[in-house]
Amino acid sequence: MKTKSQMMAFGLALFLLARPAFAGPYEDGVAAYIGRNYTAALQLWRPLAEQGNASAQYNLGVLYDNGHGVLQDKTEAVKWYRLAAGQGLSDAQLKLGSLYGSGSGVPHDDAEALKWYRLAANQGLALAQYNVGVAYDEGRGVLRDVAEAAKWHRLAAGQNLVQAQYSLGFMYDIGRGVLLDYAEAAKLYQRAANQGNAEAQANLGVLYDKGRGVAQDFAKAMNWYRLAAGQGNALAQNNLGVMYDNGSGVPQDYALALKWYKLAADQHQAEAQANLATMYDMGHGVAPDAAEAAKWFKLAAGRAYAPAQFSLGSMSANGHGVPQDYVQAAKWFRLAGVQGHATAQYNLGVDYEIGQGVPQDYSKAAKWYRLAAEQGHASAQYHLGVSYDNGQGVTQDYLEAAKWYRFAAVQGDAAARNNLGSQYEYGVGVPQDYVEAAKWYQLSADQGYVKAQYNLGLMYANGRGVPQDFVTAHLWLDLAAAGFPESETKDRDDAVSNLDAIAAQMSPEQVSEAQRLAREWLAAHPRS
Repeated sequence: MKTKSQMMAFGLALFLLARPAFAGPYEDGVAAYIGRNYTAALQLWRPLAEQGNASAQYNLGVLYDNGHGVLQDKTEAVKWYRLAAGQGLSDAQLKLGSLYGSGSGVPHDDAEALKWYRLAANQGLALAQYNVGVAYDEGRGVLRDVAEAAKWHRLAAGQNLVQAQYSLGFMYDIGRGVLLDYAEAAKLYQRAANQGNAEAQANLGVLYDKGRGVAQDFAKAMNWYRLAAGQGNALAQNNLGVMYDNGSGVPQDYALALKWYKLAADQHQAEAQANLATMYDMGHGVAPDAAEAAKWFKLAAGRAYAPAQFSLGSMSANGHGVPQDYVQAAKWFRLAGVQGHATAQYNLGVDYEIGQGVPQDYSKAAKWYRLAAEQGHASAQYHLGVSYDNGQGVTQDYLEAAKWYRFAAVQGDAAARNNLGSQYEYGVGVPQDYVEAAKWYQLSADQGYVKAQYNLGLMYANGRGVPQDFVTAHLWLDLAAAGFPESETKDRDDAVSNLDAIAAQMSPEQVSEAQRLAREWLAAHPRS
């Protein structure tokens, strides 16, 4: 969505008075101007302007501003606008504010611009009210005050000024200067959209797309997106692409998604560039082309789009579409991470932990894990727990380790579930509780986590937290012995040794039953 308002300049229109029954020099000047006889208009208005006629003074300003009948001269235009504005002519005040705001004919001066806008706004001129709102919204010539901005936008919107309706709608949409209110945002966007404002049409489409303030309606979302996209609105073009990409409210169509992404991407819309990159990467609607994907990700990343920066980091780490380069990967992860991209933060933490692309630094690893963990990233929560468990980059703290393991375990992280189970088994950071330990081991083992399968097998073998059951113990130890990789020789040997010890206490029928259960488990949970 658009986040910044634009000052609106007043068009160079004449100040036309109602035509009286008998024409005079002013009206004759108007007729000459309409007939494009600008020299005649100038000759008729100048004497009136010099006599203090505010409307004639304003119109002389228009002639000099536009170069009609005279050489264009912004300084001379300012002179005549100022004379008319000094007499309280609101159109001249607005125009003078615009010239100070743009530094045209006078030095750029936001405070002076606001002064003239306010004078015109206090007379009820909608465009001036809107511009005062923009000044407060962006702190131009005044301390930023978004509530005051909303007040002025509301006055202008009440006069049906389309840009004010859009801007006030946006303020309700994001809760800036007003309480967040999607329904009110939708009403204001609707009024502006009905007048053809493309930004309002696009944002109204978003509200229908997400069901914010209105009932979710993909058909209405598509309709507003199409209207805005037809005017070249890049946000709407990208969002149309997303709907076709996902099959939201329309049949999934990668070719159409690609078309809309490309139109928006060509306007430098970062999200569309990243989406287009993903299409090339996945081969959706186009032949897979990792190098082309990297090109579009780079364009989006150059516009500080964090998901694209993260994707480039992943491509650099894996040598996918670009040469493998861990230093570059860490660079992109950092750029995305400082913007709050949780997975980039986690990946950068891993880089610091193992010294990949950056010097090994456990303290920095813990820092990045924490940033991601606080956003709910389960793997980061697990790794932060490990950091506290081992005193790696942080002061060893088993309580803190248990806290982060639990956060990750609740989200289904198998390694965290196993480690939390271990803490309960041995009473480290938590009260010793074999039942609780067995519970977490079971959850992890059911996910295929080999260490948990081994630990759960021992719990059944020893009757800790569960009834002693050699058949079930054999089942889990058998799975663990087969699951440990060759690189983990000690763990594998321990599992085999314990398996043999359990089997020695079982009848052949029990061993056969345990082996059958292991086969069935593997059939239902094939190892990757």
